[in-house]
Amino acid sequence: MKSALIALFFMLLLCLNYAEFVETLSIQVADQDLRLIEGAKVEVNYQLSHIQGRITTTPKYTDENGGVNFTITNTEYSETNTEKDFQVIASYGGQSASASYTIDLHPSVIVMQVPAYYLTVFVRDQNGKPLAALVDIEGDKKGTDTAGRAVFRVGKGTHEVETDYNGIKKKVLIDVDADASREFIYPLYELTVKVVDEQGRGLVASVAMNDAYQTTDAKGILKFSRVPQDQPKITVNYMGLKKEYTPYLPNENSIRAAFDITPPIVSDLSANYHNGYVRLRAKIVDEGQYASGFSEETPFIVDYNVEGNKRQAEMYPVGNNFYETEMQTLKKSAEIPYKISVSDMDGNRNSLSGMYNLTISTGGGNGGGVIPNAGTEGDLTPIIVVVVVVVVGALIARWYLRRDE
Repeated sequence: MKSALIALFFMLLLCLNYAEFVETLSIQVADQDLRLIEGAKVEVNYQLSHIQGRITTTPKYTDENGGVNFTITNTEYSETNTEKDFQVIASYGGQSASASYTIDLHPSVIVMQVPAYYLTVFVRDQNGKPLAALVDIEGDKKGTDTAGRAVFRVGKGTHEVETDYNGIKKKVLIDVDADASREFIYPLYELTVKVVDEQGRGLVASVAMNDAYQTTDAKGILKFSRVPQDQPKITVNYMGLKKEYTPYLPNENSIRAAFDITPPIVSDLSANYHNGYVRLRAKIVDEGQYASGFSEETPFIVDYNVEGNKRQAEMYPVGNNFYETEMQTLKKSAEIPYKISVSDMDGNRNSLSGMYNLTISTGGGNGGGVIPNAGTEGDLTPIIVVVVVVVVGALIARWYLRRDE
């Protein structure tokens, strides 16, 4: 019985010395003007026991009323080893504040003040109309409201602000040491794209603005409205052909994209011989109001063959859309096959092949005449003239014979 009483005594003594406590803390975070802050990070540092030491709680974030609650528990059994103080750390927008209290003496609501300011961002067009945009301040993203406005709380310092309207982004750095606002202007423009062939006829084509494609109507027209850029990139594709434009929309609100889809025309072939050369002449025209025309970088080429020797010559302009070249031959009698190859600036190609029959008389003249033979792709005028002359001569001879009878 005596031993049992002694054990009970020591148990009671142990209970009297056990120092465990559980405390619920109510904390609010406000700025320098005591305006409550939502989304502030709060932590509490306190003693768990003299063996386990002090710990810091997992962070919590304040609600829309700027508040957060913690429950801290000390499991220390020795009063002399118990630390009843705790520290509250609050941070927001790169700024922080801390304060120390004791379990026996602290306010029912602990208010932490952190320097923070309102930064209001407006997104509008050039006429002041609000735009629905996304605003991002260092990872904190908000969409603008019906007034084109997004409101943020930020700490003192420099902050990167980015706005995004229809994929067009603008970014600035803003220094904040008081409540501030910043306006982002997205000028909006109209743009009409018309796609035509070399004759001005509308083409159904694919048109991209900043790589987003749409299709023209049957008249070759596509209209863009509320374009948020001064100088967008426009790409027009038609049948594998591509053209790019960068119009400056404050001064230019329409584009005509012309595609030359018809090859140049080669006609009016003629040739004559002189001193070992045959001068070949042709009319070459790229027709149409919006024809691409010719480039000096892509000359007209004549490939010809003299007695099995392949040769090449460039044609040069002589005026009125006519071009000439000289084919060299040292033979008194020769057939010279040739091919004229032409292309315009849009890559349309055409060619004309023919045969030149050369007979040189002993006196050095053109015995028998000079008759260029038109190729299958070219002008048949020389052959037609010869045939007409022969037919007309036969008819005249027949008429004389019948008259004599």
